[in-house]
Amino acid sequence: MIKQTLVLMSFLVASPVVVLADAPVHAQQRSNWQEFFQRIVSRSPLPRKRGGGREGLLGWQVLTPGSLSQQLWTLQPILVWRSQPNGKLVPDRAEILPAGSGSPIWSQRIQPSRTTPIIAKLEPGKTYVLRFSKWNADLKKDEVIIGWDIEVMPTAQRQKVAAALNRLNKNLKPVERLQRRIEVLASFGLWSDVVQEIEQSKVSARDRQTAINDLLTQLEDSAGSTRIRK
Repeated sequence: MIKQTLVLMSFLVASPVVVLADAPVHAQQRSNWQEFFQRIVSRSPLPRKRGGGREGLLGWQVLTPGSLSQQLWTLQPILVWRSQPNGKLVPDRAEILPAGSGSPIWSQRIQPSRTTPIIAKLEPGKTYVLRFSKWNADLKKDEVIIGWDIEVMPTAQRQKVAAALNRLNKNLKPVERLQRRIEVLASFGLWSDVVQEIEQSKVSARDRQTAINDLLTQLEDSAGSTRIRK
């Protein structure tokens, strides 16, 4: 199994804590996303460390797939990433390969900070490698910058998550529905899926950005607090 192209990132995969479908949830305004994620993160399995966090080092950062949590529930992930104008070695191609294979099942040029659909349906229980490369003008070829494993949940586990999501009230308002789905995914430690859920939700673009920023901040704060306690 290919662990990672250049840098290996480790994650904590914990047993899920099931969220009851009838647990009360109050609508949160945009200014209350921080409070919402403080509550959610404090009671959900955390990644051992945040993967894909290259923003401080190279000026770019991958949010999903497989960066906040190695395991995925979705079979059709999207690539969510962002970069700074002065970022170094910002990639211009992303690829997904089955573990142990040299042939990509998806390969596409990407633009900085642009959400990109991954036009490849992944299979339950399989491991893939997501890798990023940059065009080398001198060598006239792409050179891999970094990559890591992503694991798709086996069918039995995926069905448990799907069942929990299906129990949610279908008549909730967009923000309420988003929060309920986040609670379910977070209870299984599926933080990469949480980012995708936010990105593809029907709430406003400003609200999506605020939610993602507050989620990342809370995950980082919680990870830091855990290290201090140890």
